[in-house]
Amino acid sequence: MSVVMLFIAREDSDSASFHEDETAALTALIQYVDKHWTDAKLPDVARDFDAANRVAIWFKATGALYVIGEASIADETP
Repeated sequence: MSVVMLFIAREDSDSASFHEDETAALTALIQYVDKHWTDAKLPDVARDFDAANRVAIWFKATGALYVIGEASIADETP
């Protein structure tokens, strides 16, 4: 089974999730950033930016990294 994986690495924690397609993974990335916005200690006015800018600003401020890529999950059932 082929899925899209979102992996977020932060100094204090990591997060991984699997999605049907890249659009779903990007949506999850935006939701993650919005949920953890206060961690970056950024002004609330920056939340008014479009999603791509919010993600870029948040990752730059936190030093976190993210990867979105295709992944395969093997079915181990006999």
